[in-house]
Amino acid sequence: MHKHIRLSGAVWIAVAAMLTTSSESSAAERLIVRTYNNVGVTADEMSHARDVAGVILQGADLQATWRDCTADCAEALGPRELIVRIVAAPQGIVVESLGCALIDLQHRAGTLATVYPDRINAVASRTGMDAGTLLGRAVAHEIGHLLLGTTDHSAAGLMRAFWSDRELQRNLTADWTFAPDDVARIGRGLRPEAARRVP
Repeated sequence: MHKHIRLSGAVWIAVAAMLTTSSESSAAERLIVRTYNNVGVTADEMSHARDVAGVILQGADLQATWRDCTADCAEALGPRELIVRIVAAPQGIVVESLGCALIDLQHRAGTLATVYPDRINAVASRTGMDAGTLLGRAVAHEIGHLLLGTTDHSAAGLMRAFWSDRELQRNLTADWTFAPDDVARIGRGLRPEAARRVP
């Protein structure tokens, strides 16, 4: 369902900084997520999407702090900071794709995800789903790719490759949370020793 782009090079120096953390750990790892709403998704829908994504991330022991950067966020990314762009799907993207994540496969990390609300609205209309809920799930899925550092998908749960109309309509909780294996992999990737292995 999702197309992913592979990158490597100097731009990923920021990834090492993102993964750097203190040796002290809390119950939930903190993330800062900058959102850039470039297609006029309503404030209410964006708020609902952030709430939905935040609950999903909490299931992986992550506490998201959301920054609306649509107007301006000029400073460089800080540690544990990610970007989610909300843009119209460009030409050439497969119809089933609701978003993408840029992953440096060499370093198994990424900081930029994109979701396509025009595609999401079409799926929501077809299935009777709430568009804000589906937007939040797509945001959480793409953030999952950034944190897992892979373009691969899981067999079940939020990180599966395809979301069928039937799955959307039956709305089972297990379909919209991170699978236990994914939670464990995300946790391992956020540990300080994992950050130190990044060249």
